[in-house]
Amino acid sequence: PFVLFLVYTAMYTLLMFILSFFYYGVPLFYAAEFPYDDAREIIMVLLLIFLAFLFSMLLIGFSAFHLYLVANNQTTLEHDGRNNYRLEGTGEIVWGSKINLFDLGHRKNFEQIFGTSRRLWFVPIYSTMGDGIRFPISFEHYNELQNTA
Repeated sequence: PFVLFLVYTAMYTLLMFILSFFYYGVPLFYAAEFPYDDAREIIMVLLLIFLAFLFSMLLIGFSAFHLYLVANNQTTLEHDGRNNYRLEGTGEIVWGSKINLFDLGHRKNFEQIFGTSRRLWFVPIYSTMGDGIRFPISFEHYNELQNTA
């Protein structure tokens, strides 16, 4: 899934930052004389370290946000806006609810996305539960939604 791609890319860019900082940056700052002959080389090394740091921080934040969405069983649209629900039986529409009917708890939410086998959570294979059209709901949240209507 996309979330695994984000997490792996964030880890890779963080590794690139750490390696470039210790391999190129530390000798540059602590050497008695510059290990590079040309000023362009120094600028390229500093740019490499800066960009590796920038990309790793951006991707770590983006990955953390998407892991938060997975933990709450939400999409970005559901996170940004309020949800409208049509109550079964009455046909009444509850407008602008902050209740998330699909939040089953963090563990169940991760199982919905990554499958029930924890060993396979980090392997990019299709293990999503369900058919992609119908999803289980939290009856606790459903009852709360009915009480607010």
